[in-house]
Amino acid sequence: MDIKAPKEPKILITKPKSFFVLVIGDYGAILVFGKGNTLEMRNFFPNTDSKYLDDLKDIISADPQTPVYVLIDVLDQTYNPQSLPAVNALSIGGLVKKRLERDFPDNSLKGSLFIDRNQTGRKDWNYLFIATPYAPPLTEWLEAILALPNRLKHIGLVPVESEVFFNKVSKLVYPKVKSPFNIQMLVMHTKVGGIRQVVYKNGRIIFSRLISVENIEDDQIVAGQFEQEIQNTLQYLTRASKSTEKIEVFIICGTAIKTALSTNKEFHIYTPYEISVHMGFKNAVLPNDKFTDVMFGMMYCNARPVLPFSTSETRLLNNLYVTHKVSKALSALFCFTIFAIYALYFITTESISNQIDADQEKLGYIAREIDSRKKETKIDESESRKIIEVTSIYKTLTEDKLNPKAILSRVQKAIRKDATIRSFEWKSNNISTVPQASTPNPLGMTALEISISVSFINTGNSYQELFNNFDNFVKNIENEFKEYQVEYTRINQQITFQESKQQIPINITLRGPKS
Repeated sequence: MDIKAPKEPKILITKPKSFFVLVIGDYGAILVFGKGNTLEMRNFFPNTDSKYLDDLKDIISADPQTPVYVLIDVLDQTYNPQSLPAVNALSIGGLVKKRLERDFPDNSLKGSLFIDRNQTGRKDWNYLFIATPYAPPLTEWLEAILALPNRLKHIGLVPVESEVFFNKVSKLVYPKVKSPFNIQMLVMHTKVGGIRQVVYKNGRIIFSRLISVENIEDDQIVAGQFEQEIQNTLQYLTRASKSTEKIEVFIICGTAIKTALSTNKEFHIYTPYEISVHMGFKNAVLPNDKFTDVMFGMMYCNARPVLPFSTSETRLLNNLYVTHKVSKALSALFCFTIFAIYALYFITTESISNQIDADQEKLGYIAREIDSRKKETKIDESESRKIIEVTSIYKTLTEDKLNPKAILSRVQKAIRKDATIRSFEWKSNNISTVPQASTPNPLGMTALEISISVSFINTGNSYQELFNNFDNFVKNIENEFKEYQVEYTRINQQITFQESKQQIPINITLRGPKS
């Protein structure tokens, strides 16, 4: 379905404001600077190398009064629906907090969304528990932001915040009426993540999945992956819910992919430019753009957050900011009060001042601790000899990058505890005439073809976790063997949950090194 640009697009923003938003994914980050509904600048940073982090900090620190928003679109995110006992409304908050502390590690960003409450039976509370590990590269991006004078206003997850985005997108099809579909899916093509799928029930997120399409330039191949992964998710949802209810799908992708996609009446396909026009954003997206990161970031900064996340450092900084605002407000009030109110004010500001000093001392400690951890690496003397020996052995084993023993070691490192190796076949194609991986290969020849059969071990407790665990498993292999072409068999879509708890056979083929 195509849309035309309106003569006077409706502007969603009523009060122009400046903002930075950093969209972080597994394949880099995009920094957006905007004023109200107008994009002023966008920059892409491929990784957290110091030169890119320095450039990022230089851009943001040049405008210290402008707040920074952070959006996270990484693969490793958990969405766990749970039903909680029918306690009263005053007690449910404490129960949710205990469940978050029990189910997710302390070093993770975590939160919950209320879905609904059963109307019959025990009237349980239904919540969606959400978490993502607070680990590199996310920590490296956030540490760079926290070192700046700008206020870090909100941290959000793209799938969660997409509720607001999807509500606006669906108005293209249903401008005045409610959709007849109870379950709907949004599929977006993002630069820093890949193909992001989010499923909603009555407008609230219930499921999300991210599929990597890194280094795939052929739009026909990407379009095929769009269709295949949408069908995989639809089949999974049908099996999980044991329902034949149809699901409405909204897709946002580039023009070339849109043209290549097959459609049916439940599919609505738009380009990022069409959505940007609909939302009234200026300069945010060009007609040939195919990614949604920038437009999504613009929307996030001009809407109320669905679920803000925080760390101990960001909570402390926010407390300092609020305290400073209160102190300034009380200082202004001082000019218009009588002496008695002045006395009360003096006591209040004295308390606030003490709190500021205490918080600043804590903040200084945190800053020093971060700096210390960056500069110091302490190794127990009793372990130093073992470390030297292990390093020497490792160097010997990996001297030749085409050595089968070295490659087998890398395979074991990549699969970690997610799988066990069943067979390993190493085939060379006349290595003596093929350049090493570190040298140019003008003939484009492939030195090795390695076939690996593994048993994938699913430790998840749901289909959602099965998909996430397998995606992480594949991602680890691709990251370890970036100089190889990686092919693998997928999990059978007809697999039952009981079968998924057993060891699942997966075949992996490595061809390379690449030229």
